[in-house]
Amino acid sequence: MPAQGAWEPRGWARNGAVRLAFDRYMPERGGEPLLIATGLGANRHWIPDGFCEQLTEHGFAVARYDQRDGGESTHLPPTAVRNPITALLTRRGANYTAEDMTDDAVAVLDELGWHSAHVLGVSLGGAVVQRLALRHPGRVRSPRPTLSPATSPDCAPSAISGCAPSRNSPGCSSPTPRTARSTQASR
Repeated sequence: MPAQGAWEPRGWARNGAVRLAFDRYMPERGGEPLLIATGLGANRHWIPDGFCEQLTEHGFAVARYDQRDGGESTHLPPTAVRNPITALLTRRGANYTAEDMTDDAVAVLDELGWHSAHVLGVSLGGAVVQRLALRHPGRVRSPRPTLSPATSPDCAPSAISGCAPSRNSPGCSSPTPRTARSTQASR
């Protein structure tokens, strides 16, 4: 069971005018950096302490942050588009895009002083993780998108690890080891 006060006080990262709230779980334990990105409108406090405790027991230094428009981070004025998938995949003037949210994650990594980290994202956070891995591969030790769709029309999530998800994906040419085994087994 985590001790009272296991979370360090809230910190702030900045990406332009956007302030992003984050905190770290028992930072004195150290470990491999692991950043957790929440989903659309979610609050970082919804990530269970017990889950973070287990991650630290397995050698991770855990930090979590609120996406823009979620938790304690900057909330921007509402837009005419209500569909989060459309908002994720399109650019609409002064509104923000998935690229802006990817830059938010980089800002949090920078504020934490982490050159690279394992990155776990849930739902929209998982889409941000995929884009972070594609745009800044040196900053991501391992991408772990969870409950999120592929955000690239060319490659599915497995492409971010350097393996091709399908024969129809341009630029993605090698099968995953599991796919190769299952293909051989089906012959």
